[in-house]
Amino acid sequence: MVRRRVAVSVVSVWNDEAVLGACLDRSVRELRHTAPETELVAVDNRGQRCATAGSALNEGVREATRDVVAFVQQDIYLHSLVALEEAAALLTEDPSLAMVGAVGIDADGRVRGRIRDRVVLIGEVADSPVPVDSLDEVLFLARRQDLLEDPLSEDPDLAWHAYAVEWGLRGRARDRAVAAVDIPLTHNSLSTNLARLDEAHAAVAALHPDLLPLHTTCGVITAGGGTRAPRRPGLLTDHRWRLRWAKGSWALRAAGRAAGSSSLVLGDLRRDVDRVAAHVPGRLRIHDLVPAQHPFPDAPGGTCLPRAGYDVWFTSGSLAERPAPDRPDDACLWTNVTLTDLVELGPALAGAPHVIGYHDDIGYWVLTGEAARRRDEIWTDPRSRPARLPV
Repeated sequence: MVRRRVAVSVVSVWNDEAVLGACLDRSVRELRHTAPETELVAVDNRGQRCATAGSALNEGVREATRDVVAFVQQDIYLHSLVALEEAAALLTEDPSLAMVGAVGIDADGRVRGRIRDRVVLIGEVADSPVPVDSLDEVLFLARRQDLLEDPLSEDPDLAWHAYAVEWGLRGRARDRAVAAVDIPLTHNSLSTNLARLDEAHAAVAALHPDLLPLHTTCGVITAGGGTRAPRRPGLLTDHRWRLRWAKGSWALRAAGRAAGSSSLVLGDLRRDVDRVAAHVPGRLRIHDLVPAQHPFPDAPGGTCLPRAGYDVWFTSGSLAERPAPDRPDDACLWTNVTLTDLVELGPALAGAPHVIGYHDDIGYWVLTGEAARRRDEIWTDPRSRPARLPV
């Protein structure tokens, strides 16, 4: 089916020229031939010229020349300008939509819209718009005229968090929907900024008390402005991390049985990938497993993105399509792995250096190559070792 497309003004506030050049600007340049009318408006915020994301992005809206604006962070690599323009067309066709974005959270707490978050694909596929409580700030679109009439908040309490969340709530208060739809991207984030997040959520709660509780990618905003349900004192609170550790350990035990392996760790690859790379003398290759009916559009031969002093080659596809290392000192990370995949992988892992990992937010993953022999140097926290659980 051919979908209607609308040219977009991609507005991004940036403070690191190298990151912008390697990610967002590069992807727009590489895909320019597929969407020649879409433009990039880059707002220079070196030296913290703008005090808030809202003030910087509103400046970009005024400079934009297209009817739909896409706000995109500087460390995003876009895999399809066509998908971006198709998302923009949804806004011009449906006046009941306030905004659309690449990834959001629905009222049940489910992540809608599939993106690559650093090294792992997250979110449920959304071929068509899915209503959500809120959208993440990585990428969201709105009509330029709406933004001129009702700009993003420049409240210092929001600063660099929840500005898309708050603007979407204004639309929802006027009975206009906020929706997620697939716009494939890789968020090549090198760090996580949580400074003043609680203040931003408290500001959102104060501005929109009638729309709480609200699910966001950073937690549930409650009437008190917090991001978690109130904790009751007692044993459960004191041992919350132990319960999560035990749950992860049970999941790893199942993985070990499936693959016939005892090389197991608890770890979030999104956080750990740079430590892994530091122990890889060759190339780091990452293969995200995806079903054939919902492929992820990496470039032919893979997508190469720089991180902290090294390059990562991304591919996606079936288990059979996983790449083999080019050299003995390369490492391969397979993500979005299932227990069924681990059963199939078991014979290939037997006798070869490997680590099977698990985190409850991203599921199973597998590291192969000589770097896997350095497991104890990479995952040094005792809690990365699964608990010894009763049979």
